[in-house]
Amino acid sequence: MTEASHQWAWPDHCTTATMGAPAPFFMAIDQVLLDELGFINFFTYYSGADHQVDGVKQLYHHIKESNPTLLAQNADWVETYRDGSDKLIDILDDKPGYVTSQMMSQLTGYPPNSFDAVFCDDCNRLFNDTGFIKHVDAMRMLMANMMHETCNFVYMKEIADGRAYEGRSDLGNTQPGDGPRFKGAGVLQLTGRYN
Repeated sequence: MTEASHQWAWPDHCTTATMGAPAPFFMAIDQVLLDELGFINFFTYYSGADHQVDGVKQLYHHIKESNPTLLAQNADWVETYRDGSDKLIDILDDKPGYVTSQMMSQLTGYPPNSFDAVFCDDCNRLFNDTGFIKHVDAMRMLMANMMHETCNFVYMKEIADGRAYEGRSDLGNTQPGDGPRFKGAGVLQLTGRYN
């Protein structure tokens, strides 16, 4: 069968591998390109699974080989993608703070009155002062780490007595009693004289 005698019936949302030009017969098989929605769905359902990371790495290398300017920090698509974060920050600036007692209740399962205004203001100040408020994923990561370290903000000091840290010069514990004195404390359970 020649290419001229075969009639291809591509769906409207698909193109051939040669971007609409007549494709050789051997190239047309399994060369249906994703439409825009299909491409977006790859990122909608991205969860960081190993096979997904491998696929994104392959895409990165294909882009780098074919059109490396698309990977520039100021590429149009990168700036468009990041604009959403800036808009989120603008919205949040109009509110008293991103962290509220209601949000903390949803995250921890504790009643909202467990998280007073001082606690919420401290969290909001932490996110603002560190710049994490500009990066939603980083803010989520920090919140998850703080929740993990404190058992959902139950223990603001390490449960252990701290003797295991006695004499630990890598932590700055050089004086007798430094282990218990500088055991883990705070939302990140900072440990040692150096911290």
